[in-house]
Amino acid sequence: MKNSKILVLNAGIVPKLRLGTKTDKGVKSNGSHIVKILEDKIVKGLDIKGKEIEFVEYIVEENGEKKMYKTKLRGQDGKPSYLVQRLAEIEEGQEIRLEMKKKGIKNYISVDAIHSGDDVEVQEDDEESEPDSRDLEDTMAM
Repeated sequence: MKNSKILVLNAGIVPKLRLGTKTDKGVKSNGSHIVKILEDKIVKGLDIKGKEIEFVEYIVEENGEKKMYKTKLRGQDGKPSYLVQRLAEIEEGQEIRLEMKKKGIKNYISVDAIHSGDDVEVQEDDEESEPDSRDLEDTMAM
């Protein structure tokens, strides 16, 4: 929709990077995404239970378009999540490959730095998803 896209852009809304799509049978990967990391910031939001928590919001560029990817700052142990720790190793402006993969019944995000070929599996609970249930219909962060 041409007009809707213009309205969203004029409102300053950055579209989400969608690594997966929720289906009747669970979350299905959208495949590999090569993105350039532009910036990150810590924001507050609601988890799927309605509790206010901190998230890390990453602004990336995919095919010349800015997109936003949000993940929980902390894991269940209270420490920064493994995905946050892994992305902390990535320099701004660096290209990486992100892909949701499945291992057993769990989904994880594979992070592959383009220059080094390092492939790291980031496994998270299904609960480690987008900030609220409205987003779960369209995307899973983990």
